[in-house]
Amino acid sequence: MNTKDILEQLSYTNISKTSQQAIGEWKARGKKVIGYTCLYVPEEIMYALDVLPIRIYGSLNGSTKGESLLQVNICSFVRSCLSQGLEGEYNFLDGIVAPRTCSQIVKLYDVWDFSIKMPFSHLIDHPHMVSDLAISYYNKEINKFVKHLEEFTGNSLTEANLRHAIEVYNENRRLLREIYNLRKAEMPPINGVETLDIIRSTTILPKDQSNALLKGLLTVLKERKVDPFRGKGHPRILITGIILDNFALVQLVEDSGAIVVADDLCVGSRYFWDMVTLNGTPLNSLTRYYIEKIPCACIYPRDKRFQHIAYMVRDFNVAGVISFQIKFCDNITYDNPRLKDELDELGIPVLELDTEYSNIGVGQLKTRVQAFLEVMARGQV
Repeated sequence: MNTKDILEQLSYTNISKTSQQAIGEWKARGKKVIGYTCLYVPEEIMYALDVLPIRIYGSLNGSTKGESLLQVNICSFVRSCLSQGLEGEYNFLDGIVAPRTCSQIVKLYDVWDFSIKMPFSHLIDHPHMVSDLAISYYNKEINKFVKHLEEFTGNSLTEANLRHAIEVYNENRRLLREIYNLRKAEMPPINGVETLDIIRSTTILPKDQSNALLKGLLTVLKERKVDPFRGKGHPRILITGIILDNFALVQLVEDSGAIVVADDLCVGSRYFWDMVTLNGTPLNSLTRYYIEKIPCACIYPRDKRFQHIAYMVRDFNVAGVISFQIKFCDNITYDNPRLKDELDELGIPVLELDTEYSNIGVGQLKTRVQAFLEVMARGQV
C-alpha cells in the first residue's frame, strides 16, 4: 500500500464512516462505547474495561440547535458539540465523560447530561493546579470514576489490564511522536493538514487498530518522495491554540506558501507528547501523568506549556507562530500576552487570529495570513 492509500485510509472522513460498522460490531459483543469531551479524560481506564472511548467533536458546517440551550458567549466548539448531540449524531454512545477543566466544557457536560439522556454520565473533578496535593485529590477522583465504570460495565479493573492499556496507549504516543519527528526535516514527508487529520482519526479508533495503521504509515513515509518545492525555503509555522480540527484553516496557511511543521494543540502534540511512566501501581502512574502532562491553558502553572512551545520552535526550526483562538476562549486570551513575550525572547513573530468553530468565514482570514507571511519574508517582524 502506498502513502496516498494509507493517508486516505487514516483520514478522519474515511475513519468516521467506517467506524460506524466497527462500533456496531463492538457493541454487538456486549461492549460499551463512551464519548469524552477533552484530553484530560483518562482513556486508558475505559480501554482497560472494554469500553471504546470516542472523542466528541462538533460540526464545522454550522449547526444551531445548541444555541437554544447555551448563551452566545459560550465558545462555538462547545455549542457545536451540543448541537451534534441534540441532532442525534452521537446516539450510538452509551454515555459521556467530561473533566472539570474549563468552565465551558463543564457547561457542555451539564446541558448534555440534562438534555440528552444516556445510560452513563460522569464528571471527573480535575484539579487546576499541579502539586502533590492535586495528585492525591485526583487519585480519589479517578477511583470514583473506576468504581462507577465498573458498575456500569460489569467488568473489573485489574493491574494487569490497566498496565496493558497504558502500554497500548504509550505505543500510540510513540508512533505519533515518530511521525512528528519526520517533520523536523527541511522538506517534511507529511504536511500539517495530513498530520492533524491523522491525530483526529486516532481519537475515534480503538488504539490497537490505530497503532497498526500508524506503523504502516511510518514505513511508507520514510520512503515518500517529497516535492522539492514543498518545504524548502518556505516559512515553517507552529500553530497554537486549544482545539483546531478545522483543517481548512491549516490548509489556508499552507496554501499561502508556508508549511505547518509543529503545533501546541489538544488534538495535536499535547494529546500524545508525554508518555505514562509506569512507576508503582498503574493507577497511580496514570494519576500522576494526567496531572503533570503538558498543560492546557486552563491548568496552572503554565510554564511547562511554554517550555514545550519553545522546544518545538527550536527543534522544528520554526520561523513563525499563528495562534488560532476560538472566540470566548478566556484561557487562551489570558495566555496570549505571555506567549508573545516568550516568543519575542526567541525572536519569533506571532499572529493572533480570532476564529469560530466553523468553516464559514475561513476565507476572511486569508489576507491576514498572507500579510503575516509576507512581512516575515521581508524580515520586518
